[in-house]
Amino acid sequence: MTQRIAADVFRDGRWAGIRSWSYHRPQWQVVTLWKAPNLSVVSVDDVAGHPALAEAADALRRELGGW
Repeated sequence: MTQRIAADVFRDGRWAGIRSWSYHRPQWQVVTLWKAPNLSVVSVDDVAGHPALAEAADALRRELGGW
């Protein structure tokens, strides 16, 4: 999903978001929401040192840098 396509869908105003696939891992779903009135933040977790972050970095073959 390109930024241009996402911007076009957003400007259209008929959609609450989009679902696409990851460029790096097509089996990973990417969901972007900009209208979600029934959702609320329950908690915010610090990702530094989180095992999922290390797994994602490994799967994408990326260095975590200062994380």
